[in-house]
Amino acid sequence: MPRISVNRIRSSIFPILVLVLIVLLLSPSARAAAITEYLLPPGQSGLPQGIAFQGSNYVWFTEFGSYDKVGRLNQGTAEILEFKMLTGTRPWDLAYERVDATIENIWFSASGRDKIATISVSTGPVFTLQEWALSTDAGPRGIDAQLGIAPNRFVWFTEFAKSAIGKLDPAGNTVIEWSLPDSNAHPLDLLYLPNSGVWFTEYDGNRIGFFNGATLKEWPLIPGSFPYKLANDTFGSIWFTESGRNRIGKLNPYTNEITEYLIPTANSQPYGIWVDSHNTVWFAEHATNKIGKFMAGSNMFVEYERVTGASPWDLQVATDGKVWFSDDGGGRIGKLDPNVATSSMTVSTVSTASPILSTATTVGSSTMTKSADVTSAIGTTAIASTSTLSYPYLATATTTSTTSYSASETSQIRKTSSLAVITSYVEQTVPTTITSTSYIATTSGTTYVTATATTTLQTIATTTLTSTATSYIGTTTSTQATVLTNTVTSTTFTLPTGGTEIGGAIPGFPVESIIAGIGVAVACLMIMRRVRIRSRGEQ
Repeated sequence: MPRISVNRIRSSIFPILVLVLIVLLLSPSARAAAITEYLLPPGQSGLPQGIAFQGSNYVWFTEFGSYDKVGRLNQGTAEILEFKMLTGTRPWDLAYERVDATIENIWFSASGRDKIATISVSTGPVFTLQEWALSTDAGPRGIDAQLGIAPNRFVWFTEFAKSAIGKLDPAGNTVIEWSLPDSNAHPLDLLYLPNSGVWFTEYDGNRIGFFNGATLKEWPLIPGSFPYKLANDTFGSIWFTESGRNRIGKLNPYTNEITEYLIPTANSQPYGIWVDSHNTVWFAEHATNKIGKFMAGSNMFVEYERVTGASPWDLQVATDGKVWFSDDGGGRIGKLDPNVATSSMTVSTVSTASPILSTATTVGSSTMTKSADVTSAIGTTAIASTSTLSYPYLATATTTSTTSYSASETSQIRKTSSLAVITSYVEQTVPTTITSTSYIATTSGTTYVTATATTTLQTIATTTLTSTATSYIGTTTSTQATVLTNTVTSTTFTLPTGGTEIGGAIPGFPVESIIAGIGVAVACLMIMRRVRIRSRGEQ
């Protein structure tokens, strides 16, 4: 039996080890969050906008435009149940309410027919539709339910076309409307909070508003912000999207401070926004087909790119942490699971800024004009889930197609300056001191960089400004003295500059892994060569 040379065994092992090391070093990073999408029946359904949860089993959504439907997605079976409304209903947004152990309501705004409607779900299930008529040309949009027991159970809504806030008492069949001072404010989204009142965005008025049934407060934004939707965190702050200026904003109503954060992707047109139980802010980038996440504690943005669909509109976070969103451009409902293994995050921009704060003596308030109570109710109509009636309402069930994929993920750390602004309805003089602190922002690079800024510049200027404050009694002019101090301090710092990974020479593998693998391979080949030379000498 021939003997096997030890050197030959060694020569065979080394190539195997080289291949193993290359495979380990070139292993791709963990997959990013998974996205599952449910496509609505093409040609029959589309333009899903507002969404809401019914427990942990169902996701409800409106279908705006000529489709005139309200839909329900069964999370377990992926079955979609759609309710066809009268032509021209144009359902915009919706809200969920549990009345008791047997009845649940899905409230929605019928923006095209000037109505507030509900689909009541009772044991069976039995679906019952009820509508309440509003004044002509109201154009209801945002809606939320004030949960409670009559007479403290109401539904609040915005009237976009009339620039008013409305309240429906479903037990007494009465509707009350309050007109905003600015007839061109056009309130869009609305949020009811039990401990304060109603919060809303003034889309064309560029304000965040608050109303508790008696007093109105408004916080003006920079012109062109076009605030779209809003949400609240556990600290009592109000978060909102600025669709016109590519930012998400935070209002601290206790200090009247507004902080804005610039979204990394340009012209993303943020629409929907939601704050989860961990105070992580989620938002929909309608124009760039991304789902965004902002972690306020670390000032970090994370954006999830979608490979299908078109325009995420609204979103909400379920109790299990999954983010559900509507896509009006792609005609689908989506689910993002951030709990799936997350890829290593690359930081392309680091920017820190000291907040620029201004203090104010008061927050403006006003009493809105209240309309007379209107008694208006349209009777109930039972909707069977198997109904084939084409009028007045149709419910059809279909099983939708489902696709799943992994979304690429990039992260950036950004923070802009804070801006505190107020509006007042009375004449006042406010001396204000504003301190601006400069900063140096690092951009993408490949090494650690140490830089020193040595210029110190201090400028003190006193300027008398003449400003006009709008009063709802009249227009007055006030003069205020402003002292501006601008200081640039000398700072030495060291920052790692990273870059967003675009892709390597081998698809799916980062460049540093490829280089490391090649280096190991070359070293192993050199070792093999020396071993072979030595073995020949021994022979």
